[in-house]
Amino acid sequence: MNYDSYKREWVEAFTPWKREPKEDPDNSPGFSSDYESFNPKRQRFYLHAQNKHLDIYTKMAALKASTSIVSLESYSGKEEIFQCSGTIIESVDTSSIILTTASLLRCSKVRNSIADDIKVIVHLFDGRAFDGHIEAYDFHYNVAAIRIQSEFPLPIASLAHLNDSIMIRPSQLRVTEEKSFQLRPHSNSFDLIPGDSVIALGRFNKKPYDIMAAPGEFRQPRRPWLGMEVTNLYAADLEILERIISKFPEVMEGIVVEEVIPGGSAEFAGLKHNDVIIQFGGRKVRSFLELFHDMWKHVGESVELVVIRASADVPLHLTMVVDEATSDKLYSWPLWEV
Repeated sequence: MNYDSYKREWVEAFTPWKREPKEDPDNSPGFSSDYESFNPKRQRFYLHAQNKHLDIYTKMAALKASTSIVSLESYSGKEEIFQCSGTIIESVDTSSIILTTASLLRCSKVRNSIADDIKVIVHLFDGRAFDGHIEAYDFHYNVAAIRIQSEFPLPIASLAHLNDSIMIRPSQLRVTEEKSFQLRPHSNSFDLIPGDSVIALGRFNKKPYDIMAAPGEFRQPRRPWLGMEVTNLYAADLEILERIISKFPEVMEGIVVEEVIPGGSAEFAGLKHNDVIIQFGGRKVRSFLELFHDMWKHVGESVELVVIRASADVPLHLTMVVDEATSDKLYSWPLWEV
């Protein structure tokens, strides 16, 4: 048994939030055992104990955002295509935009096209239903924007830019007292590092359209389309960090190359395993998210990289072409078929 499995079993066994299910004496609509038995998706969701027995902090966070979480379903004619959840990210007067998955629109026969005669229905937290209109979509990144019209502005989710950079300067090490979880006000940036607790929110697609909350843990993203596997410098193995820092003590942030894919832009540019990218297109790169953000602005262009290498005494200047991410690339969504 690996550590993650052990940790999960331990939490499920000893959680103080666990409660035994009780029969509803009034057999209230939407909360009866019959409702549970006829909703297999709900049953599968609650097979995971961490989803059913939520701690108070998870409940508070879920309630803070729940009114902006909606349920969506799509049809091609009378045939149902897909069911999913979405988030209201903009609402001006009577017009609201919902961010969701592009699978909602995908044709089952032609992978990267919209289904014929498509209809989208959106259910709010209070059960109200609206016709959804397709505003934009991208099958490669599996995102779609759906617009609905309502009588009044709707609650929106507070969005913030994520910052996943961490300095590895040893002198910054200090022991601090652990603080309890607190809900933070909306801000322009939010620090997010591997190991932080996250919560996935959704909404069931059947009455009464209950909210779903699934606690989890943020894991490190790894692959931009430059023909290489990368991760943040602080996530590299200790022995790699030691070799880099001993030769370039001023470098505390960057992107480490974990694998160079044959035939890709990284190989043609001369990048090698364990190289550390510290500049991209003239800008200092502190983290994976910064690199990914900068890539969007340079698709199809040649970009200069500044790289440090343990075997080199000075930083290297390399030139790389930023390839366009298309549906035939390795990491398109959904995953490629084997």
